[in-house]
Amino acid sequence: MEATTTPVSPDAGTDLTPVWIGLAAAVALLGLAIVIFGIVRATRRKA
Repeated sequence: MEATTTPVSPDAGTDLTPVWIGLAAAVALLGLAIVIFGIVRATRRKA
């Protein structure tokens, strides 16, 4: 697992994929939370 000298290795791709998935999920959740928060604030102001 310490083979950092080989740039093209299947381990690097499989290790980075969950990181990108987690990052994308975190960004999506954050965006969703902001949208929901904005809708709640807007509906509270109108009511």
